[in-house]
Amino acid sequence: MKPKHSFFLLFCLLPFCLHSSRDSAAVAGRHVLDVWKSERGLPSNSVFALTHDRAGYLWLGTWDGLVRFDGKSFRAFARANTPALRDNMIKTLCLDRRGTLWIGSYQGELVSLRHGEFRRHRFAAPGV
Repeated sequence: MKPKHSFFLLFCLLPFCLHSSRDSAAVAGRHVLDVWKSERGLPSNSVFALTHDRAGYLWLGTWDGLVRFDGKSFRAFARANTPALRDNMIKTLCLDRRGTLWIGSYQGELVSLRHGEFRRHRFAAPGV
C-alpha cells in the first residue's frame, strides 16, 4: 500500500477506533470484579475445576470438595455431607448435554449429579 493511501485509510478509520474504545471503556466500567476466598465462604482457595450449569450455578472442584456458587453464597459437598463423594479433592468437572454434572476426584472416583441426586460409578479392572 502506498503511504498516501495508508494515511487516507488511517484517517477514515480513526473515528471508528476512538468510538469503539470509548464504548469498551463504558462497558468495562459497568462490570464488577470480586474475589471470593475462604474468608467469604469458599471451603478452599485451591480450585482445580470450574463449570456452570443451565440453572446458572457455578460449580467448583476444590481441595476440600465440590462447591456450588449461586452468585451470593457457597454450598459445599464433601465426604461429611455427601456419602457418594469419598474423596474431597475434586479435580475434574464436566456437564453433559442432559444436564448431568460429572465429578472426577484425585483418587479416580467418578460421581454424577443429576436432579439433585449424587451417584457413585464403579468400574472393574479388565480381567477381574
